[in-house]
Amino acid sequence: SGLIVAASGAVAHDLLAGFMGIEMTDKGQVKAGKISAIVVGVIAIILGILCKGMNVSFLVGLAFAVAASANLPAITMLLFWKKTTSKGIAASIVVGMVTALGIILLSPSTYADLYKLPAAQAPIPLDNPGIISIPLGYITLIVVSLLTQKKGQQA
Repeated sequence: SGLIVAASGAVAHDLLAGFMGIEMTDKGQVKAGKISAIVVGVIAIILGILCKGMNVSFLVGLAFAVAASANLPAITMLLFWKKTTSKGIAASIVVGMVTALGIILLSPSTYADLYKLPAAQAPIPLDNPGIISIPLGYITLIVVSLLTQKKGQQA
């Protein structure tokens, strides 16, 4: 429930009001938060039904891998690299998350447990995406940040 509240608040306040620039009253933000809480809850229920029978600790590990792929490059580079740009951070988050989810969907465990196909047919032989998705997030952040530097900051 805490994650649903956090997600709905992020959608209502950060995504709609902050990122998309949609002007809303406090009442409108509460309504958007309630709607997004329902949507997030329905998605969680559907994923729970689809993942029935899978090892819960393995799924938690995948959740942490996706979170690390999306957040670790952004947080560490923002703290330790002065040339980090907001566009680089946004690109890193998207690339890390999409790559991690893609690798998970094409992994042997997902093929065997979710798709009921032979694990040997999985196109990617990895069960945990972090070894690819986290470095790819760093590379993306560095390249995009260097390409989007302000004119006076380029080295």
